[in-house]
Amino acid sequence: MLEWAIAMTLAPDLAEAYNGQQGDMWDAHADMALAAVGALVTSLASSAPRRSRAAATR
Repeated sequence: MLEWAIAMTLAPDLAEAYNGQQGDMWDAHADMALAAVGALVTSLASSAPRRSRAAATR
């Protein structure tokens, strides 16, 4: 949120330099997508042992 607020108050050329986009306007989108995939994989991997223990106790 802080980066967004700073980028919104700066001039467009300074905002791009501050955010370090390096010419890639989809950089933030790619980062968010990779973070979401990583969270999903981690969630599935961490819940698998609990599922197998729950099935074994039935």
